[in-house]
Amino acid sequence: MMIRQNEFVEHKTSVRVSGVKVNIEQDKNAFNKFWNDFVDYAVLVDLEQRWDTYNNKKQSINSLLPCGYLWKQMYIWWDGTVNPCDVDYKSKLSIGNIYNSSIKDLWNSEKYRKMREKHKIGNRSEYSVCSKCNVWTKKTI
Repeated sequence: MMIRQNEFVEHKTSVRVSGVKVNIEQDKNAFNKFWNDFVDYAVLVDLEQRWDTYNNKKQSINSLLPCGYLWKQMYIWWDGTVNPCDVDYKSKLSIGNIYNSSIKDLWNSEKYRKMREKHKIGNRSEYSVCSKCNVWTKKTI
């Protein structure tokens, strides 16, 4: 069964497919043409050199804010692994896999809820990846 984008017009969820252009032969228009029938947004971005989150120094506890990604998006990798963010590209924070659970169940899972709560109460640093991430930090003077 193939679902088309306009089949569920009342939904509040959007689906985005993201790809990374790693060589000049990849065609952004072809990528978009293929995916636009299936998702709300299709994006093929140029390769960007990533920082190495896992080897970053720990952020100052006073500079850490709750990560906004935890409440607004999640990532599903090619193998079904579900991750709260793409900063954790090794999936150390993985909350599960869509081959074992539904997206809804993963979004509302105890593991994800606990992670959100830890961030909200200022215990983001309990997660090694989150303690070294420089996204969602506040500037210190």
